[in-house]
Amino acid sequence: MKARLSPIFLLAACAPFGFDASTADAAVLFSNGTASEFGGFNRFSYEDVFVAQDFVLTSSTSLSAVVFNAFSLTEPAPNIASVQVKIYADNAGAVGAELYGGVFAPTSIFTEQRASFSHYDFTAALPGWTLAAGNYWLGLQADPAQVDVMWSIPAANIGQGVYGSWYGNNAGDPSAYTPFAYEHVFRVEGDYQPSVPDLVSTFSLMLLALGGGVLARQRSHSGW
Repeated sequence: MKARLSPIFLLAACAPFGFDASTADAAVLFSNGTASEFGGFNRFSYEDVFVAQDFVLTSSTSLSAVVFNAFSLTEPAPNIASVQVKIYADNAGAVGAELYGGVFAPTSIFTEQRASFSHYDFTAALPGWTLAAGNYWLGLQADPAQVDVMWSIPAANIGQGVYGSWYGNNAGDPSAYTPFAYEHVFRVEGDYQPSVPDLVSTFSLMLLALGGGVLARQRSHSGW
């Protein structure tokens, strides 16, 4: 009798080529706390330099935005025409090699009023920069430099970062950064990226096992 292949078996054989497991959930990938206060020398890019903060990613991701918040004496929102954003590798607890960089026009949202100070969230949309799980650094510089904008400090100055805030130079050179006492509030948003090859392999093996079982039954009934 001529052998007939099960449709399930055929589907299993084709699964690695036709199964799309690319799903992603928009999420806050990292946040180092909520705004508590400002103080000391934390005026945003007051000296026209980059400020760096470390952050941790627990999974492969695609970065879609960075959000920072600040207190301001100006109303309406201060004139931050653009934000320079850099992503650096971690070099044993220091700012490492630059991985990504760009200049973005931020949007702003008023969040609260504290005495004479207005509090804003500023968002810079990123073009889907991809990073594997690991430790990284975010570098920011506001243009033009802001005298009356104080980058918020987390409650109790304790963030989820490991090394705190570092100050650099105008170019954002990795070797120019030095440690500073204050954490600055920020969060990184984007999509978690599942391991598509792993999902496809698992799905394919399940289908192959099921297809093999059906084929075995067909053989037993047909006598070949």
